[in-house]
Amino acid sequence: MKTELIPRGISRAAVLLVLSTLNPEFSTLFAQGTMFRYQGQLNDGGLPATGNYDFQFYLRDAVTGGNPVGTTNILAPVGVTNGLFALTLDFGNSPFSAGAPRWLEVGVRTNGSVANHAVLVTRQALLPTPYALTASNLTGTLPAGQLSGVYSSAVTLNNSANSFTGNGGALTGLNASSISSGTLADARLSANVALLDHTQTFTGNNSFGNVNVNAPSTLSFGATTRQMLNLWGTQYGIGVQPFTHYFRADVGASFAWYDGGVHSDFFLSPGPGGTRLMTLNPNGLLTVFGTSGNGVEGYSTNTTTSGVYGQNLSGAGYGVAGRAAGIGQAVFGDNANGDGWAGYFNGRLFAATKIGIGTTAPTGTLDLDTSTATFSGLTVDDIFGGLRTTAQSANSYFLRARTKSSALPFDLLPVLLVRGDGRVGVGTENPLAKLDVQGDVTVGTGFNNENHKLTIRGPNSPSDGNSYQDLSYEFTSAGSARVRAYRGSSWDTYLEFLTTDGSAGSDNPQVRMHITGNGNIGVGTYSPQAKLDVAGETRTCVLTITGGCDLAEPFPLKEQNIPKGSLVIIDEENAGQLQLATQAYDTRVAGIVSGANGINPGISLRQEGLADGGQNVALSGRVYALADATNGSIKPGDLLTSSSTPGHVMKVTDHTRAQGAIVGKAMSGLKQGKGLVLVLVTLQ
Repeated sequence: MKTELIPRGISRAAVLLVLSTLNPEFSTLFAQGTMFRYQGQLNDGGLPATGNYDFQFYLRDAVTGGNPVGTTNILAPVGVTNGLFALTLDFGNSPFSAGAPRWLEVGVRTNGSVANHAVLVTRQALLPTPYALTASNLTGTLPAGQLSGVYSSAVTLNNSANSFTGNGGALTGLNASSISSGTLADARLSANVALLDHTQTFTGNNSFGNVNVNAPSTLSFGATTRQMLNLWGTQYGIGVQPFTHYFRADVGASFAWYDGGVHSDFFLSPGPGGTRLMTLNPNGLLTVFGTSGNGVEGYSTNTTTSGVYGQNLSGAGYGVAGRAAGIGQAVFGDNANGDGWAGYFNGRLFAATKIGIGTTAPTGTLDLDTSTATFSGLTVDDIFGGLRTTAQSANSYFLRARTKSSALPFDLLPVLLVRGDGRVGVGTENPLAKLDVQGDVTVGTGFNNENHKLTIRGPNSPSDGNSYQDLSYEFTSAGSARVRAYRGSSWDTYLEFLTTDGSAGSDNPQVRMHITGNGNIGVGTYSPQAKLDVAGETRTCVLTITGGCDLAEPFPLKEQNIPKGSLVIIDEENAGQLQLATQAYDTRVAGIVSGANGINPGISLRQEGLADGGQNVALSGRVYALADATNGSIKPGDLLTSSSTPGHVMKVTDHTRAQGAIVGKAMSGLKQGKGLVLVLVTLQ
């Protein structure tokens, strides 16, 4: 028979449906599946078919017309013997979930055919089976008559909306901790349970986890002097003696007062989140920890006594010592009389951290604030030099560093000056810029393995004409030369070199060289398109080209996507255009398309805007070309011309016809077939 099955060649009533086994997956009562067996008989051309066929089975919602239901079962190949075949179908559960009638439509063709399946005219109804096909899709409320009897297995009702009515008289094993509302009668409670709203009397030794005394109630210990509370045995407690309220600690223990935190078993620890306020050790040392104010404050209205007085007679300790962890003062002195002393020291003064004069927030080891009229400045002076701060105006101050000798006054030989407006002069007291250096500047020491840099920071203003920063070389009355850097429109940066053209009195340097962010260098252009782009005449004695091997020029080509290495000829119909060579010994040969086998043009001739489009065609030099050795094997030194194979060169065998049709000489060989040959292009 033919490999394609013609629809009229199949009997339209030749299929017999036999549901021999309905796979029970349609029923969830016994966890059956959804597959079933299908058996049929197929006639082809009026006779029982034998061979392999492709079948398609569809479900429809009507005996004719209608819509497809579920997925299509495609089975191929299916073996048919004497017209009989059997296979397994599976349309899933969803097509039968609603209980609607379904019809089976069958399409068939010869296996391997590309023709459409021939659809058998008569659709076959799928009849119910003994299984409950939609049992897994039950929804809604079952009638009360469907739920009755005693269930031997556990039934879990875990929805909070479940409820029961009745008095619960038959409930047993109820967990009292699950009772969330209602009131139990006192008679139902143990005698050990304390009752609410009732006076409680406890005798003997009682242990309580937590004791809360709510207002307005009080906790009373009577009127007998004794240690009322034992916090840990009798070694730690609180008690009352005549005219004394005492706190007791064990021998060698300390007292502590904490702010916040939680209990910790570590010695003198306020616990996580807590702060120590005060401690008292067994030796009677009271330590007060100030966090935002003074650690210890003392006041006295007596003119002959001190607010705080300390004396140490050992000869090695401290008479008065202060310590603060916050922003307050460990030791504070104040004298409202300008002739008096807030602090007076007869001896050496030692400061382990910072000293502030005129400021309560020193930022250095010594911080002098002369912003008020009280302070006039700081002078450090000796016979070799000095450091001095002086006021220039109400809001401007100088810092001067000078050198001198024993015979010269201080105000000579300036070394460093810092003005109040931020200008710094080195070797000058009249700085004209943020940093004005009169003399040489050296960066680095000259030793090996040292990396130094001089940084000029510019504003973060992409594409802003004022965002550039210059390194300027200025000459009095002779113009300037500059190195300029600026940002582009994104993260790219640019570097330019500017010079003055030499006109008398001119100081308007122009850009002579422009370097882009990608490394392209432009001379005479702001938009270099190559690593070196010169807009204008270039003179050189020796030019070495390392990037290519041929001299090429771009030409527009008649055909699209001509392969590299193809031989091209002059297009007679379009001036200045080339086309693919297609005939042997063609005197219109023009060159070979550059780029084959990685050999790129060394020199590319073009004039922007006029002759700069198309593909590069090698006019001279070395280039790989597509070659055909059918006309004879090619060896180095052979003259090459066009062949009848489009775009391919061949060996010249007819030298008379080759006149004017030679593209060059072979520099590599090709014994047979087609391939690439290295050609020295020399048009003849």
